[in-house]
Amino acid sequence: MEITENNLYNNLSLTEKMKIQENAKDLAALLSIWATCHPMIRAKRVTPVAVLVATVLPHLPLHHSLLVGKIILFIFTVDDVADERLLSYTDFVGISKVWDDVARLGNAVTLASEDGDLGVMFLEIRGELAKFPLFSSLRDLWSRRLQLLTEAMAKEYEYGLRYHVSGKEALPAFDAYIESGIHSVGFPFWGTSVLIILSDPLTQPNLERLNEIILNTGAAIRLYNDVRTYEKEVREANINAVTLVLNTLETKKSALPAQQHLEQAQENVLQIANQYAEKSCQLAGQQQTQTGQFEEMIQSIVAFHAFFYGSRQHNRDYHTISPSDTFMMVHGK
Repeated sequence: MEITENNLYNNLSLTEKMKIQENAKDLAALLSIWATCHPMIRAKRVTPVAVLVATVLPHLPLHHSLLVGKIILFIFTVDDVADERLLSYTDFVGISKVWDDVARLGNAVTLASEDGDLGVMFLEIRGELAKFPLFSSLRDLWSRRLQLLTEAMAKEYEYGLRYHVSGKEALPAFDAYIESGIHSVGFPFWGTSVLIILSDPLTQPNLERLNEIILNTGAAIRLYNDVRTYEKEVREANINAVTLVLNTLETKKSALPAQQHLEQAQENVLQIANQYAEKSCQLAGQQQTQTGQFEEMIQSIVAFHAFFYGSRQHNRDYHTISPSDTFMMVHGK
């Protein structure tokens, strides 16, 4: 599969585009109602999440899409807490361990009041997910993915704190950053959740290959996202892949102006993102599940992020666009 910024909505039929628009509107309405029960969720997140889920899982029943949307909104909210230092590093790490217990045991007694409703939100999600046939067999993997998610977010929290104090000397190696970033972007956790929701009979026999697909997809999404959010990370005193590549370019002391260094760093990160994306789509092209629905989701989500983030020449950002802008894009306008 060729990864280009034009290979998502342009390849859909009018009927498929209309279905995405209808599903996204219905899902956004339901997610908005749910979000009002959890004030830590930022309302601006609802429409982008609805569009994402409707695009990559167009055949999923609405009540199942709602659960996927809840999981993604939970991840975004946790990410906001970590990125914006809404909790101290110590508190964030401590509360993350509580969520790990909830994931494994479903034990509400261990919830911490300091997490501002995130624990209650997660317990609700866990309860809904536990109703699916594959939950019991994939629970340990799913719990481990949550642990890796929160550990990775804590690691990036730590990277930002160290960078703020010590500057470039505190930057991690690129490979170490990617190993953590695959999980901090959230896809391995919610992608594993989708495996549970789909409960395909061939998931367990092919779990090793499906995990390989998930991790390559997570790496691609992490890097696409990093190119688009570099300025935001700078404002928040955080780092990402562009920071690391830019530092390497600047260390070589070439005569290029600073802006050209930044553009080159962004281009380098995009090239690496495309490599992970191509690997992910290649693996997903070898169907592992009975229905193929999970593999279709993988190819769609890679294309989705390439469409919005796979070029420095436009300003598309599905995190910030309005509903009308989003639906115009779906129709190719």
